[in-house]
Amino acid sequence: MNLRREYSLNSKFLIALVMIYMALNLTSDAIAFRFYNIGQFAISASGLIYPLTFFITDSIAEVYGYSIARKVIWIGLICEFMFAILIEILIRLPLTSTVDNGNAFLITLGPLLQFVLSCIVGDIVGIFLNVYCLSKWKVILKGRFFAARSIISTCLGELSMTFICILLGFSGYNNLTTNIKVAITTYALLVAYAVILVWPTWLFTSILKRVEKLDVYDINTNFNPFRF
Repeated sequence: MNLRREYSLNSKFLIALVMIYMALNLTSDAIAFRFYNIGQFAISASGLIYPLTFFITDSIAEVYGYSIARKVIWIGLICEFMFAILIEILIRLPLTSTVDNGNAFLITLGPLLQFVLSCIVGDIVGIFLNVYCLSKWKVILKGRFFAARSIISTCLGELSMTFICILLGFSGYNNLTTNIKVAITTYALLVAYAVILVWPTWLFTSILKRVEKLDVYDINTNFNPFRF
């Protein structure tokens, strides 16, 4: 068991995990304004995809440590912002005279920048709270009780992230009552995901630790999320 080994570029799986993380994030952003009904409640399509990102961040924090998870999160947020800015610019460029689908893009992708900015605020609070708790408790509990650490930290992080992201991101698109219902439904689904995914996450991190020969404990780590 390696307590303080630093990440090196010969990692076999970290780049793949980061790419999957970004694919899930950008998919969640692009599909956010499609809603489904669950009884009397509605849920954004992103709520069906985004919880999977916590599987990735939990795995990275558990195996590679908080510092690497912090870098991955910030790179992800920067890429999301670039994605939203590029979309915003491209959908507002003048169209050719033979194409008349501009309104469709404005309707579907016009609110994207607001949603992404809201999610960045929510993620700074929620995801960092999640990986902080997971990593800090790992040291305190000497690496034990991964399932409990993952579920509790994920539920805490998702609570703040969900309500910040939905209430700000869908403001002006839905009324407040609808957004609160969407936030409640989404959070309930996220908790269900956390309970279900914790077991494959535990198995995956156990295998990843053996393959990478790495199991970082964040002893004396600076947990400031804004430390670059």
